[in-house]
Amino acid sequence: QCSTSEQLGFHIHAQLKLCKDGEEQTLPAGIGIKENRCIYWLHTHDTPGIVHIESPTQRDYTLGNFLNIWGKPITDKSIADMSIGIGQLVRAYVDGKLFDADISTIKLLNNETISLQVGPPFAEPTPTPVPSATPVSSPTAQASPSASPAATAIGTRTP
Repeated sequence: QCSTSEQLGFHIHAQLKLCKDGEEQTLPAGIGIKENRCIYWLHTHDTPGIVHIESPTQRDYTLGNFLNIWGKPITDKSIADMSIGIGQLVRAYVDGKLFDADISTIKLLNNETISLQVGPPFAEPTPTPVPSATPVSSPTAQASPSASPAATAIGTRTP
């Protein structure tokens, strides 16, 4: 939802890292902020990849929610702002662990790092400390299905 002011009843931060062909990409500043109009409950202020979750009440928000606000929903040809070439794979990691389910369902949780990668090559996912918000309450950690990063691909684009 887009409000005329920030909502701080529920306030947490998650980090979103983007990596294409082994190279880190920049998450743009100002996603979810419509200057002089409104600010979405999921937004970025600057470019270090911090997603601010600021809503009047606690509830689960997902990566899919954020990507839709950004206007970059997941398709078979792109994820976030990264194109998926023929034969390329998409991998998602949450705090360094492979997430092998529907990427759009990844919950945005306090102080977690989500890494979206298109490759190969792939970069070793490294969680980075996320600047703390003062959450009114914080959702519990999500269950990440476990799998070997070398053996599991989330999706492959074919011709």
